[in-house]
Parts: sequence; structure tokens; C-alpha cells
Amino acid sequence: MYISIKNRFADFRQKMRIEREKLKEMNLREKFEYIKEYYFWHIIFSVVALIIIITGIYAALNPPPQTFVNVTFYGNSVERDARERIEYDLTVRFIEDIDHYRISTLNFFAQTGDPEFNLAQLNFFTAEVTAAQIDIIITHPDDFTSLVANYFAMDLREIFNEQEMQNMQNIIEYAHLVDFDALELTVTHIHEDAPFGLSLRNSSYMQGIDAGFANWILVVVPNTQRMPAVRQIIDFIIEY
Repeated sequence: MYISIKNRFADFRQKMRIEREKLKEMNLREKFEYIKEYYFWHIIFSVVALIIIITGIYAALNPPPQTFVNVTFYGNSVERDARERIEYDLTVRFIEDIDHYRISTLNFFAQTGDPEFNLAQLNFFTAEVTAAQIDIIITHPDDFTSLVANYFAMDLREIFNEQEMQNMQNIIEYAHLVDFDALELTVTHIHEDAPFGLSLRNSSYMQGIDAGFANWILVVVPNTQRMPAVRQIIDFIIEY
């Protein structure tokens, strides 16, 4: 085996010597044409491979920031400036390592004049919730009950203790879950009203960004994986 490898290396060196001799005898134009004809794809593949390697190393050394918490606005269009201000304010207040963590926001319109767009929005929203990419939803009041009925909101009693619930009694919003038979397309059971939302009517922070937020309601997604961060954000928004 050692001899075979040694012979192959010797053959390779011999071929390289022959190639060098050929190139020495050519002028610049002939060299260019020769390399283009025999080595063009080798060079292309080498450059592409090098770019992929460099990109992979850069991505490994500089991973994108992880989401500290996601706040999603649902049910109406929210101005981009308002979303960016919320992202900035919350990031500055809660995140020290901004290179590795971020606060993100999304906006979903519950209904528009385009049925296909509505369906696409709903599918994307459902996928994001299912994948635990959304933590907090700030929803237009017209869509609060449907979010709860479709199990997109967590019972606040799973988040706050009895004393905290009592302190927030004046801003708690109630709704009920609905059990639905997808095959029969019928409602099989309507649960009793329970505390699922927090009104923003007393949130001077949110109203300072947009007075219209006074009517909106905050809910927490049931499968959030970032509950400590969620509590921090809620305490800031509600008690600001």
C-alpha cells in the first residue's frame, strides 16, 4: 500500500512537471485558453467550495441571535415604526448580550379582503404557534375570543398566583374554550369563562406608543418555552 501511494505521488509530480513545461512554452493568451479549456470547471468548483467553507465557518463563529421573547400583534395592522420601537425599548431594558439575544415582533392581520391571503396568514400563524416561536400575543379585542376558543391562549391562573390575579382583577379579560369536532364540523362543548387575557387599558407604555392599544388585549401562548422572559415582559407592560 505504501509503495502504491508513493508511486501515485510520483506520477502526480511528473504530470505537474509536464504541465509546467507546457505553460512555460506558451504566451499569455495561449496560457489563458489552455487553462480555460482544461481547468475552468476545476477552478469554478474550487471557488464555490471555498465560499461554502468560509460561509460555514463564519456562520458557526457568528450564530444569529436567539429570541429572548417574541411579541406578536394579531388582528390588525400595526405600524412598523411602533413595532421597531417596542423591539428597541424591550431589548435595551431586558437584554445585556444583544449580540446573542433579541426581542422579535410579528404582525398578523386576522381578516383582509383577500381570502387566500387570510388563509396563508392563518396557516403561518398556526405554524409559528405550534413551533413555539410565539410567546406573547397582543390582539385586537375583536379577535380575542376566537384566539381563546382555538386554544391559542393560556389560562392566566397557570402563570400568576392567587394574589397576583387579585391585584390584576380590573384588567383581566375572560373568554371560554370551545371543543370542536373537525369531522362533523360541530361544536361539542363550550367551557366556562376563564381568565385568558390582560387588557392594556392601564398600560401607559403601550398607549404611549399608540393610543389605540388601550383597547387591545395581551395573551400568552400555551406552549411558550420562555416563561421567565414572558413574565418579565408582562410585568413591564402591565405595571409600567
